[in-house]
Amino acid sequence: MVTLGQLQTFFVLFYLSQGSFETTFLPSQVSAVEQLQVMASKRHYKEAAAQLEAVNQLCSHFEAYRDIPKITELREKFKSIKQVLKSHVFSDFSSLGTGKETEESNLLQQLSDACLVVDALEPSVREELVKIFCNRELTSYQQIFEGAELAKLDKTERRYAWIKRRLRTNEEIWKIFPRSWHVDYLLCIQFCKLTRSQLVEILVSMKEKPDVATLLTESKLEGEFEDMIKELWGERWVKYACLQASGTKEGIMMLWDSRLWRGEVLEIGSYILTCKFEAMLQDYKCHITGVYAPNCTFEREHVWEEIGAVRSFFEGPWAVCDDFNVTRFPSEKIARGEHQQ
Repeated sequence: MVTLGQLQTFFVLFYLSQGSFETTFLPSQVSAVEQLQVMASKRHYKEAAAQLEAVNQLCSHFEAYRDIPKITELREKFKSIKQVLKSHVFSDFSSLGTGKETEESNLLQQLSDACLVVDALEPSVREELVKIFCNRELTSYQQIFEGAELAKLDKTERRYAWIKRRLRTNEEIWKIFPRSWHVDYLLCIQFCKLTRSQLVEILVSMKEKPDVATLLTESKLEGEFEDMIKELWGERWVKYACLQASGTKEGIMMLWDSRLWRGEVLEIGSYILTCKFEAMLQDYKCHITGVYAPNCTFEREHVWEEIGAVRSFFEGPWAVCDDFNVTRFPSEKIARGEHQQ
């Protein structure tokens, strides 16, 4: 049986031999790219997202003929249009949280449509946009709690109150983003990392040992906040496994969609969490290991021992991810207080 791709290749080669490729095949692609260019210039994001998908498919069909000058020209033009769209989207999102959303009633809908464009672009664009948004959301938090008045261990409760209030008062903003992006969850993760960094600095700079009662209070708050994070992504089809935080060691949480993956905890160590996953819709199995490595060189050796040991339990695809806590620059080492060790 002749496939559609083989049939298409035959016709392309036939028209190339007749010298009529540019007049037969290219007009549709040229028209699609030109339409996309107009949509991008007018910021018609919803229509542009659908057109992006169409042009992407056209480009993939003609991938084998990219050396044809006209095809090369169109690909470069398409690449330029995608950059324009990305620039427009990032520019529009920069106005989020400045009060413009209350002045311009259609801004939130426009940004929601812009997310469709982001999904049609490369995955790195979404990651970059979410990272910028989360960092901007946490800028005021960082400034507030680096001040002398609140940069204290017994003021930790106010930190959690800040993020809870932020999540509740910005509910309309969260609706902009597709649920599959989990922006509120990722914001909480960034918040936890920043909070940990600031609390470690406070502990390192303390001249006296902190009161035990204070530490117990902060531990209780940490548990309550973890429950809140689970609640944010608490749909019945979401499953998770976690390695609890201990001391200055961060915890690890692994979440998955049970409609797509059958997950099973394989091993929980002191520094690693390993889960086995089996795809529900296709024949595919893999293992994922989350890692949080300590700063101490001696303890770090145990991390590699755990990773080596768990690898002997299975075969096949395996991904290792998370935080290996590597010091890249002397400034990072000083910031964490390692110079005192």
